Amino acid sequence: MNSPYNAQWKKNNFFVTISICLPNTGGTGISHSIDMSQIYGEDKGEIFMRIYHFILVAMVLAMGAGSINGAAAESLVEPNYDGDSPKIVTPWIVKYDRAARQADMDYIRGMRPHHAGALPMSRAYLSSPDKSSARLQALAKGIIHNQSFEIMMLDTVSYHIQDIDFGEDGQGWYQVATKDIAMHRRFIRLPMPAIHPLFGADEHVSAADVRFAKAMIVHHEGALMMAQHYLDNPDVNNGYLERMNLDVLRDQAQEIALMWNIVENYDGNHCDIKITPDMIEGMDDMMGMMDFSQVNCTKKPCCCDGHKNMGAHKKAGMKKKDCCCRSGAKHAHKKGAKEQCPVDMGTEKPKAHKTHHHKKHHHKM
Repeated sequence: MNSPYNAQWKKNNFFVTISICLPNTGGTGISHSIDMSQIYGEDKGEIFMRIYHFILVAMVLAMGAGSINGAAAESLVEPNYDGDSPKIVTPWIVKYDRAARQADMDYIRGMRPHHAGALPMSRAYLSSPDKSSARLQALAKGIIHNQSFEIMMLDTVSYHIQDIDFGEDGQGWYQVATKDIAMHRRFIRLPMPAIHPLFGADEHVSAADVRFAKAMIVHHEGALMMAQHYLDNPDVNNGYLERMNLDVLRDQAQEIALMWNIVENYDGNHCDIKITPDMIEGMDDMMGMMDFSQVNCTKKPCCCDGHKNMGAHKKAGMKKKDCCCRSGAKHAHKKGAKEQCPVDMGTEKPKAHKTHHHKKHHHKM
């Protein structure tokens, strides 16, 4: 695993950026930047916990990404039924408070409809007479099977936490999940097909395959955003959901790599097959944050032009400095450079370029 660690001084602020590139994922990687100056003089435990969580996520992703033969990766939160273990469930009890519950409920309200949206997308693809790729069909069946179980896991957590009475203290020891549901229900996940086809060649890939794969890539990218945002939330204290999100980060990153491999095996020009928001279900509240530029072979949208997408970015917990064109945009305009065209997420059509030689107000954040 290639794991470059970089640290640099910038404008009297000490930024630490950790970047990790995952093998066998088509270049997929994760990175995290920390402004050390913001916590200078405060509890240093916060910075160490953030680095620890990031490295833990990276290790889980790397272990899963190293497999290209389609073998099922063991779940961190609900291991598959093994045929021998006692068929009992275990209460998952933690010290819990209102802020932790709010973080969990916000996450469930986003991830549950997201997971549910993948089911009709997969069923519609499997019912298409134009489908062709055997690997993609196996993946679609796995999405239906595995994510239906994960929806039940989310519902179980919601059942335990939604009506907790914290009393005057505002916190206490409570059951927030039920462990070993997979054992109890004798559930076994369907394994993901091989990222790279055997003998270096795939079966015929149709336009219907490419269309579904691209739409599901964007859908999966939304899941990665939600999972990472949950793990970065300092209010989170539900180890069950944390482990579930580590599974999501690993599994869906691998599935994205698989789908890109299938897209690249298309005989035609996959850039001619465009994806629009109406093709993706369960992500209405997130659509303004999603980037369609890669699947549609277009320029990357700029989220700060006209502030079109900044509202959605703020909802995801992102700061202005995280805006995709925040850095360097002002300097480029001072030189008379054109800013990259943003994409209208409703129509996926690039907006017209504008030059702003003297209109500094366009850059106010």
